[in-house]
Amino acid sequence: MEGLVSPKAYEDTQSQKRDQEIRDLRAQYNEKKFRVSNTAQTRLRDIDSQISSKKNIVVGNGAGLGLIAGVILGIPGCTHGASGAAWLGTLAICTVVGAIITKSIKSTSSLDSQRATVSAKMQEDLSKLDQECEAKVKGIEQRYQKAIDSQRVQFEEAQREGSVSFIGSPIAKEITDSMLTPLLETIRSCDRRPHIKDITAPFSFEVYSNKVTSTYGTYDFMIERVKFLQSIEEQAALANAVATAIHTEIIATFEVDPSGGEVDPMDIDYQYGADYVKASMTYHATNGNFVEARSF
Repeated sequence: MEGLVSPKAYEDTQSQKRDQEIRDLRAQYNEKKFRVSNTAQTRLRDIDSQISSKKNIVVGNGAGLGLIAGVILGIPGCTHGASGAAWLGTLAICTVVGAIITKSIKSTSSLDSQRATVSAKMQEDLSKLDQECEAKVKGIEQRYQKAIDSQRVQFEEAQREGSVSFIGSPIAKEITDSMLTPLLETIRSCDRRPHIKDITAPFSFEVYSNKVTSTYGTYDFMIERVKFLQSIEEQAALANAVATAIHTEIIATFEVDPSGGEVDPMDIDYQYGADYVKASMTYHATNGNFVEARSF
Protein backbone atom coordinates (compact mmCIF):
# COMPACT_ATOMS: atom_id res chain seq x y z
CA MET A 1 0.00 0.00 0.00
CA GLU A 2 3.06 2.24 -0.16
CA GLY A 3 2.37 5.56 -1.84
CA LEU A 4 -1.40 5.34 -1.48
CA VAL A 5 -3.36 7.85 0.57
CA SER A 6 -6.56 6.91 2.34
CA PRO A 7 -9.78 7.24 0.34
CA LYS A 8 -10.95 9.92 2.78
CA ALA A 9 -7.86 12.08 2.26
CA TYR A 10 -7.97 11.55 -1.50
CA GLU A 11 -11.68 12.38 -1.65
CA ASP A 12 -11.16 15.57 0.38
CA THR A 13 -8.39 16.71 -1.96
CA GLN A 14 -10.35 15.89 -5.09
CA SER A 15 -13.48 17.54 -3.72
CA GLN A 16 -11.57 20.78 -3.17
CA LYS A 17 -10.22 20.69 -6.72
CA ARG A 18 -13.68 19.84 -8.09
CA ASP A 19 -15.36 22.68 -6.21
CA GLN A 20 -12.75 25.18 -7.39
CA GLU A 21 -13.11 24.04 -11.00
CA ILE A 22 -16.89 24.39 -10.74
CA ARG A 23 -16.59 27.86 -9.21
CA ASP A 24 -14.28 28.95 -12.05
CA LEU A 25 -16.67 27.53 -14.63
CA ARG A 26 -19.69 29.29 -13.11
CA ALA A 27 -17.73 32.57 -13.05
CA GLN A 28 -17.01 32.19 -16.77
CA TYR A 29 -20.66 31.58 -17.56
CA ASN A 30 -21.80 34.43 -15.33
CA GLU A 31 -19.55 36.70 -17.41
CA LYS A 32 -21.08 35.34 -20.62
CA LYS A 33 -24.58 35.87 -19.23
CA PHE A 34 -23.66 39.43 -18.22
CA ARG A 35 -22.51 40.24 -21.76
CA VAL A 36 -25.68 38.76 -23.29
CA SER A 37 -27.90 40.62 -20.83
CA ASN A 38 -26.00 43.88 -21.19
CA THR A 39 -26.19 43.79 -25.00
CA ALA A 40 -29.91 43.02 -24.92
CA GLN A 41 -30.65 45.68 -22.31
CA THR A 42 -28.82 48.29 -24.40
CA ARG A 43 -30.96 47.34 -27.40
CA LEU A 44 -34.13 47.41 -25.30
CA ARG A 45 -33.32 50.90 -24.00
CA ASP A 46 -32.81 52.10 -27.58
CA ILE A 47 -36.17 50.61 -28.63
CA ASP A 48 -37.88 52.15 -25.60
CA SER A 49 -36.42 55.52 -26.56
CA GLN A 50 -37.77 55.17 -30.09
CA ILE A 51 -41.19 54.13 -28.79
CA SER A 52 -41.27 57.15 -26.50
CA SER A 53 -40.39 59.45 -29.40
CA LYS A 54 -43.14 57.96 -31.58
CA LYS A 55 -45.70 58.38 -28.83
CA ASN A 56 -44.69 62.03 -28.43
CA ILE A 57 -45.28 62.51 -32.17
CA VAL A 58 -48.77 61.03 -31.89
CA VAL A 59 -49.65 63.21 -28.92
CA GLY A 60 -48.15 66.37 -30.50
CA ASN A 61 -49.89 65.84 -33.83
CA GLY A 62 -53.18 65.17 -32.09
CA ALA A 63 -52.92 68.39 -30.15
CA GLY A 64 -51.90 70.29 -33.26
CA LEU A 65 -54.80 68.83 -35.21
CA GLY A 66 -57.22 69.97 -32.52
CA LEU A 67 -55.77 73.48 -32.52
CA ILE A 68 -55.85 73.86 -36.29
CA ALA A 69 -59.35 72.45 -36.54
CA GLY A 70 -60.51 74.85 -33.83
CA VAL A 71 -59.06 77.83 -35.63
CA ILE A 72 -60.51 76.87 -38.99
CA LEU A 73 -63.90 76.00 -37.61
CA GLY A 74 -63.95 79.35 -35.87
CA ILE A 75 -63.53 81.21 -39.12
CA PRO A 76 -67.22 80.93 -40.22
CA GLY A 77 -68.24 82.80 -37.09
CA CYS A 78 -66.21 85.81 -38.29
CA THR A 79 -66.45 85.48 -42.07
CA HIS A 80 -69.84 84.64 -43.53
CA GLY A 81 -69.89 82.48 -46.65
CA ALA A 82 -66.54 80.86 -45.93
CA SER A 83 -67.85 77.86 -44.01
CA GLY A 84 -67.58 75.46 -46.95
CA ALA A 85 -63.97 76.34 -47.58
CA ALA A 86 -63.20 76.02 -43.85
CA TRP A 87 -64.63 72.56 -43.67
CA LEU A 88 -62.68 71.50 -46.74
CA GLY A 89 -59.50 72.89 -45.23
CA THR A 90 -60.13 71.11 -41.96
CA LEU A 91 -60.79 67.84 -43.77
CA ALA A 92 -57.54 68.13 -45.70
CA ILE A 93 -55.50 68.90 -42.62
CA CYS A 94 -57.14 66.08 -40.68
CA THR A 95 -56.39 63.67 -43.48
CA VAL A 96 -52.70 64.62 -43.55
CA VAL A 97 -52.24 64.65 -39.79
CA GLY A 98 -54.28 61.44 -39.43
CA ALA A 99 -51.97 59.75 -41.89
CA ILE A 100 -48.96 60.90 -39.85
CA ILE A 101 -50.54 59.60 -36.62
CA THR A 102 -51.46 56.29 -38.22
CA LYS A 103 -47.92 55.86 -39.52
CA SER A 104 -46.51 56.65 -36.05
CA ILE A 105 -48.84 54.14 -34.40
CA LYS A 106 -47.83 51.43 -36.88
CA SER A 107 -44.18 52.27 -36.28
CA THR A 108 -44.72 52.00 -32.50
CA SER A 109 -46.43 48.62 -32.94
CA SER A 110 -43.44 47.41 -34.95
CA LEU A 111 -41.08 48.60 -32.22
CA ASP A 112 -43.17 46.78 -29.59
CA SER A 113 -42.79 43.62 -31.64
CA GLN A 114 -39.02 44.17 -31.89
CA ARG A 115 -38.84 44.70 -28.14
CA ALA A 116 -40.67 41.44 -27.46
CA THR A 117 -38.35 39.61 -29.86
CA VAL A 118 -35.19 41.01 -28.24
CA SER A 119 -36.48 40.21 -24.75
CA ALA A 120 -37.45 36.65 -25.72
CA LYS A 121 -34.08 36.09 -27.44
CA MET A 122 -32.25 37.32 -24.34
CA GLN A 123 -34.15 34.90 -22.09
CA GLU A 124 -33.55 32.07 -24.55
CA ASP A 125 -29.80 32.77 -24.71
CA LEU A 126 -29.54 33.03 -20.91
CA SER A 127 -31.43 29.75 -20.51
CA LYS A 128 -29.12 28.03 -23.01
CA LEU A 129 -26.07 29.27 -21.13
CA ASP A 130 -27.51 27.98 -17.84
CA GLN A 131 -28.20 24.57 -19.37
CA GLU A 132 -24.75 24.43 -20.97
CA CYS A 133 -23.09 25.39 -17.69
CA GLU A 134 -25.01 22.79 -15.65
CA ALA A 135 -24.19 20.08 -18.20
CA LYS A 136 -20.50 20.90 -17.83
CA VAL A 137 -20.82 20.98 -14.02
CA LYS A 138 -22.35 17.52 -14.14
CA GLY A 139 -19.49 16.33 -16.33
CA ILE A 140 -16.93 17.71 -13.87
CA GLU A 141 -18.69 16.01 -10.95
CA GLN A 142 -18.82 12.69 -12.77
CA ARG A 143 -15.15 12.93 -13.74
CA TYR A 144 -14.02 13.55 -10.17
CA GLN A 145 -16.37 10.89 -8.76
CA LYS A 146 -14.96 8.37 -11.21
CA ALA A 147 -11.43 9.20 -10.02
CA ILE A 148 -12.51 8.91 -6.36
CA ASP A 149 -14.21 5.55 -6.95
CA SER A 150 -11.20 4.27 -8.90
CA GLN A 151 -8.79 5.28 -6.14
CA ARG A 152 -11.00 3.61 -3.52
CA VAL A 153 -11.01 0.35 -5.47
CA GLN A 154 -7.23 0.55 -5.79
CA PHE A 155 -6.85 1.26 -2.06
CA GLU A 156 -9.17 -1.59 -1.04
CA GLU A 157 -7.25 -4.01 -3.26
CA ALA A 158 -4.00 -2.93 -1.60
CA GLN A 159 -5.78 -3.17 1.76
CA ARG A 160 -6.65 -6.83 1.12
CA GLU A 161 -3.09 -7.56 0.08
CA GLY A 162 -1.71 -5.80 3.16
CA SER A 163 -4.00 -7.76 5.51
CA VAL A 164 -1.89 -10.87 4.82
CA SER A 165 0.76 -9.48 7.16
CA PHE A 166 -1.72 -9.72 10.07
CA ILE A 167 -2.96 -13.25 9.33
CA GLY A 168 -1.65 -15.61 11.98
CA SER A 169 -0.73 -12.74 14.29
CA PRO A 170 -1.54 -13.60 17.96
CA ILE A 171 -2.41 -9.93 18.59
CA ALA A 172 -4.78 -9.80 15.61
CA LYS A 173 -6.46 -12.95 16.99
CA GLU A 174 -6.79 -11.35 20.43
CA ILE A 175 -8.49 -8.34 18.85
CA THR A 176 -10.73 -10.60 16.77
CA ASP A 177 -11.77 -12.77 19.71
CA SER A 178 -12.48 -9.74 21.91
CA MET A 179 -15.30 -8.84 19.51
CA LEU A 180 -16.21 -12.19 17.97
CA THR A 181 -17.15 -13.99 21.21
CA PRO A 182 -19.79 -11.42 22.32
CA LEU A 183 -20.98 -10.98 18.73
CA LEU A 184 -21.75 -14.69 18.33
CA GLU A 185 -23.62 -14.56 21.64
CA THR A 186 -25.61 -11.56 20.43
CA ILE A 187 -26.63 -13.43 17.29
CA ARG A 188 -27.66 -16.50 19.30
CA SER A 189 -29.75 -14.40 21.67
CA CYS A 190 -31.70 -12.56 18.97
CA ASP A 191 -35.46 -12.60 19.41
CA ARG A 192 -36.82 -15.57 17.46
CA ARG A 193 -40.42 -15.63 18.68
CA PRO A 194 -43.13 -16.53 16.11
CA HIS A 195 -44.06 -12.90 15.34
CA ILE A 196 -40.49 -12.02 14.24
CA LYS A 197 -40.11 -12.59 10.51
CA ASP A 198 -36.46 -11.62 10.02
CA ILE A 199 -33.44 -11.70 12.32
CA THR A 200 -30.97 -8.84 12.00
CA ALA A 201 -27.77 -8.19 13.96
CA PRO A 202 -25.61 -5.29 12.68
CA PHE A 203 -22.00 -5.03 13.79
CA SER A 204 -19.13 -2.63 13.22
CA PHE A 205 -15.75 -1.68 14.62
CA GLU A 206 -13.21 1.10 14.10
CA VAL A 207 -9.45 0.74 13.89
CA TYR A 208 -7.42 3.71 15.09
CA SER A 209 -3.66 3.94 15.34
CA ASN A 210 -3.78 3.18 19.07
CA LYS A 211 -6.95 1.14 19.61
CA VAL A 212 -9.83 -0.85 18.15
CA THR A 213 -13.32 0.10 19.31
CA SER A 214 -16.72 -1.58 18.91
CA THR A 215 -20.04 -2.02 20.69
CA TYR A 216 -18.32 -4.61 22.86
CA GLY A 217 -15.60 -2.36 24.20
CA THR A 218 -12.14 -1.07 23.35
CA TYR A 219 -8.92 -2.96 22.73
CA ASP A 220 -6.41 -0.36 23.87
CA PHE A 221 -2.94 -0.87 22.40
CA MET A 222 -1.20 0.97 25.24
CA ILE A 223 -2.92 -1.07 27.96
CA GLU A 224 -2.46 -4.32 26.05
CA ARG A 225 1.16 -3.40 25.37
CA VAL A 226 0.91 -3.36 21.62
CA LYS A 227 2.87 -1.02 19.34
CA PHE A 228 0.79 1.66 17.68
CA LEU A 229 -0.02 1.36 13.99
CA GLN A 230 2.10 3.69 11.88
CA SER A 231 -0.25 4.67 9.07
CA ILE A 232 -3.82 4.64 7.80
CA GLU A 233 -2.67 1.89 5.44
CA GLU A 234 -1.77 -0.36 8.38
CA GLN A 235 -5.09 0.47 10.03
CA ALA A 236 -6.92 -0.52 6.86
CA ALA A 237 -4.96 -3.77 6.55
CA LEU A 238 -5.70 -4.72 10.17
CA ALA A 239 -9.38 -3.83 9.74
CA ASN A 240 -9.53 -6.09 6.71
CA ALA A 241 -7.82 -8.98 8.48
CA VAL A 242 -10.05 -8.77 11.57
CA ALA A 243 -13.28 -8.21 9.61
CA THR A 244 -12.51 -11.14 7.32
CA ALA A 245 -11.81 -13.40 10.30
CA ILE A 246 -15.07 -12.41 12.01
CA HIS A 247 -17.02 -12.77 8.76
CA THR A 248 -15.57 -16.23 8.12
CA GLU A 249 -16.36 -17.41 11.65
CA ILE A 250 -19.96 -16.18 11.48
CA ILE A 251 -20.52 -18.01 8.20
CA ALA A 252 -19.00 -21.21 9.59
CA THR A 253 -20.94 -21.02 12.85
CA PHE A 254 -24.30 -20.15 11.33
CA GLU A 255 -24.59 -22.12 8.11
CA VAL A 256 -28.25 -22.20 9.15
CA ASP A 257 -29.82 -19.91 11.71
CA PRO A 258 -30.52 -21.53 15.11
CA SER A 259 -34.23 -21.20 14.25
CA GLY A 260 -33.68 -23.25 11.12
CA GLY A 261 -34.07 -20.25 8.83
CA GLU A 262 -31.83 -19.42 5.89
CA VAL A 263 -28.87 -17.10 6.49
CA ASP A 264 -28.27 -14.43 3.87
CA PRO A 265 -24.77 -13.77 2.48
CA MET A 266 -22.95 -10.97 4.29
CA ASP A 267 -20.93 -8.14 2.82
CA ILE A 268 -18.23 -6.17 4.58
CA ASP A 269 -18.40 -2.42 4.09
CA TYR A 270 -15.42 -0.17 4.79
CA GLN A 271 -15.57 3.51 5.60
CA TYR A 272 -12.52 5.74 5.88
CA GLY A 273 -12.34 8.60 8.35
CA ALA A 274 -9.58 11.11 8.92
CA ASP A 275 -7.94 8.91 11.56
CA TYR A 276 -9.79 5.59 11.51
CA VAL A 277 -11.02 2.79 9.30
CA LYS A 278 -14.48 1.41 10.01
CA ALA A 279 -15.64 -2.11 9.05
CA SER A 280 -19.35 -2.95 9.08
CA MET A 281 -21.39 -6.10 8.42
CA THR A 282 -24.89 -7.33 9.21
CA TYR A 283 -26.07 -10.82 10.11
CA HIS A 284 -29.43 -11.36 8.45
CA ALA A 285 -31.51 -14.54 8.46
CA THR A 286 -35.08 -15.71 8.04
CA ASN A 287 -36.69 -16.73 11.32
CA GLY A 288 -37.63 -20.40 11.05
CA ASN A 289 -40.08 -19.94 13.95
CA PHE A 290 -42.11 -17.25 12.17
CA VAL A 291 -45.85 -17.91 11.95
CA GLU A 292 -48.27 -16.00 9.75
CA ALA A 293 -51.12 -14.25 11.56
CA ARG A 294 -54.26 -16.42 11.75
CA SER A 295 -57.74 -15.42 10.65
CA PHE A 296 -60.62 -15.56 13.09
